[in-house]
Amino acid sequence: MIPPKEYAEKVGAKYQTVMLWLRQNLIPGAQRFDLPAGGHYYTIPEDAPKPETRRGPKPKKAAKKAGK
Repeated sequence: MIPPKEYAEKVGAKYQTVMLWLRQNLIPGAQRFDLPAGGHYYTIPEDAPKPETRRGPKPKKAAKKAGK
């Protein structure tokens, strides 16, 4: 198991991006540990694959038609 910073360097991503992936549960096998004084930390398997995500803005949802 490795820390998020080391994983970010390994997969060529920014640390903030890896933390976002962790909060969204996109890295398989990652574990979150709560600290007794508050807060938490993550560990990631060394062989965890880089999540495949789409870059750019999310597509807009179709607007509801008024009156129907």
